Amino acid sequence: MLIAIDIGNTSISAGIFANDLLVSKICIETKTKQNIEYYFKKLNNFLIESNLKKNEITGFIISSVVPDITKLFIRLSKERFNIVPLVVDYKTKTGLKITYAAPSQVGSDRIVNAVAAYNLYGAPAIVVDCGTATTFDLVSKEREYLGGVICPGIGMSLNALYRDTALLPKVELSKPKSIIGKNTTQSIQIGIVYGFSSMIDGIVERLKKEFSTAPKIIGTGGWSSLISQYSKSIQKTDLDLALQGLRLIFDIYVSTC
Repeated sequence: MLIAIDIGNTSISAGIFANDLLVSKICIETKTKQNIEYYFKKLNNFLIESNLKKNEITGFIISSVVPDITKLFIRLSKERFNIVPLVVDYKTKTGLKITYAAPSQVGSDRIVNAVAAYNLYGAPAIVVDCGTATTFDLVSKEREYLGGVICPGIGMSLNALYRDTALLPKVELSKPKSIIGKNTTQSIQIGIVYGFSSMIDGIVERLKKEFSTAPKIIGTGGWSSLISQYSKSIQKTDLDLALQGLRLIFDIYVSTC
């Protein structure tokens, strides 16, 4: 079985695959000050809850945008699972050609999303990832990762409103009941949900013009389930896109070894 680890700035997604089937998954808060024991305990409990034993894991793949946590998980894989992990970067064989001016600047999270979008949904495609940052990534029919757009994320914007103003409260995001806020909390919720969905739709409309045929628009990331309800452009929401991309990349790796 394969463990796929997607390390983001806010959370870490871990999935267990039996061949092509995602049999179990977990989300762990990203904590840069924790050690290998903390993350091993989280993974080991995950295995126990999934009725699996450590020795049933035969593959380990990592995508990460947090270098310090990457090092911990590499050690964890080697020391606790006795597996040298595959760590995805711009040099990893993925089946896609990266056309970024500086390929080393492309985050592995964007690469795995693009791989999954191409293989699972076809191309051309635009992936909208509503995570810590809001990113847009384009994939062509010719198996090219074309680049994209990076914007601030929803959580980042909520925190900035609270941190950088004297009177605005910290708000938990939920579905707005109206377009007009009757109190400060409602006003912030409306601004974030409708503001981000409108931003996404506006950027997607401009990006679509880069293709000769209509691209598929796939939403992913922690905020995508909420935002996709208000976005006119997102056609499909897939919260497991990164994990599936990691599984597909591992399959390529195994087939070429």
